[in-house]
Amino acid sequence: MHRAGWLLLVCTACAVARGAPMATCSAQRGCIDVSVAANADAGPCTGAGCSYTACLTVNLGGAGCRKDGQVSYSCVKDETVCNAIDWFRGDGTEVGNIGDGHTQCQTGAGGTSVQFLLKDGRGCRRSTAQYTDASLPGGTAVTCAGQRVAGTSGCTGNAKGCVWTVDLPDCAPTPAPYTPAPQPTPAPYTPAPQPTPAPY
Repeated sequence: MHRAGWLLLVCTACAVARGAPMATCSAQRGCIDVSVAANADAGPCTGAGCSYTACLTVNLGGAGCRKDGQVSYSCVKDETVCNAIDWFRGDGTEVGNIGDGHTQCQTGAGGTSVQFLLKDGRGCRRSTAQYTDASLPGGTAVTCAGQRVAGTSGCTGNAKGCVWTVDLPDCAPTPAPYTPAPQPTPAPYTPAPQPTPAPY
């Protein structure tokens, strides 16, 4: 009986650990997927040489993810406009109780960065972390920091979220148009004069 009670206690502790909030960058890292795809043109980033769309997906089944249930909230920006690093307040909409598979995307000009915000539990506070995911195009750098470190606001002014910054690849250089070298103009053909035959 005593041993059975001890085993029950262990299982309960494991369940609590599994459902722990994603309150730091490192805790969120195992529970999100980030992707970057090149667009056919500049899209909403008028005047840019190219644009990319970055997406962040909550993946609670990811390796190393210890989160169960729902994530507290995110500050979601409009993916139909050209985004960059800036304040979330006024540009983002708070979406609460985020479930597994939730995806949000942002489009930005090549060579710039876009940001995503996730807050869970007591929040990131001054959490910092950094890593580079070489599987993304061009070895795209993805970094994370607490809002106070990143220096950005949330949708509601609650500065406790984790801010994920995705650096978009540079645009490929545009090749110079091919201009063939000018060819010399051949001189017009003039037949040599023929002698006039003597009269017969």
